[in-house]
Amino acid sequence: MKKRLADELSAFNAEKAEIEKALAALETEKDTELMRLGQEAKLFPKSGDVINQMLLYFIERVDVYSGMRIEIRYRFSDEIMKLLSNSANMQ
Repeated sequence: MKKRLADELSAFNAEKAEIEKALAALETEKDTELMRLGQEAKLFPKSGDVINQMLLYFIERVDVYSGMRIEIRYRFSDEIMKLLSNSANMQ
């Protein structure tokens, strides 16, 4: 029984290591994607004018409901906004 439990523990530790490796790969991929999106967003004009290209880039979807209620789903998260504000502070 002790050997069986030791084998199970070893299998669980190996599975845990694989999951941690996959998680690290996902986090790296996410960081790379955030950097790419941040670099693309910097290409937009600095003026207060909003152009169609900017809207298409930043807005994923707009849902319109009865009662004049709308819901805007953005393509980016708060992390991208932090990245953009950090890069603006560096310039």
